[in-house]
Amino acid sequence: MHQVEVRQNVKPILKLRKTEMLWLGLCAYARVLKKKQSRYKELISMVRSKIAELDVDYSLPYLRYAVDDSHSSLFWEIAF
Repeated sequence: MHQVEVRQNVKPILKLRKTEMLWLGLCAYARVLKKKQSRYKELISMVRSKIAELDVDYSLPYLRYAVDDSHSSLFWEIAF
């Protein structure tokens, strides 16, 4: 059995650059729009081009983790 120690003053911080934050937000937005591709084709195209313009290094482990389907169950629950 595992034990968890609770500490009152633990404050996890994830430091992101502004472009990384925009990239993550646009990726999430594009993923939601993909559920209704036929209706939002032009918008999806615009979002993807903006993602490409940001020139974010997708190979960074924390960004890969954030957009990995196995860690993003919230997107599975979104219904239209």
